[in-house]
Amino acid sequence: MTSGGILFGGFIYNNASISVFHEQEFIGLTAPSVVPGRDHDRLGIVFSHYTFSFALRRGEELREAAGLSPGAGLMGPQSDEGIMEVYYGAAVWRGMLFQPEYEYVVHPGGSTHIRNASVIGFKATALL
Repeated sequence: MTSGGILFGGFIYNNASISVFHEQEFIGLTAPSVVPGRDHDRLGIVFSHYTFSFALRRGEELREAAGLSPGAGLMGPQSDEGIMEVYYGAAVWRGMLFQPEYEYVVHPGGSTHIRNASVIGFKATALL
């Protein structure tokens, strides 16, 4: 059990000629024991930003200029995407964590032609 929060972050760089994502930056904070008596629960917030590959964007621009769809049902070349995530991990019993989460996605799929989206989900983790 951690007595304080954990601040984390990172930067990922990919070769834009072989990866869909060129760069990713993220920063977050997770804090355990926010609710009294729930020592193994955790609350977190994460901000992520993805930049799509220049090669991918250029290919989509060329397809669009030729009068073709840029691909994948998108309207316009993909550029970047931002995600803000908030989650609460509840330790439902020893070794089992249930974590509902909410995400707000800016430019889903890297497209400025798709409206920003709210996403609700959950994950379950079991330590056997």
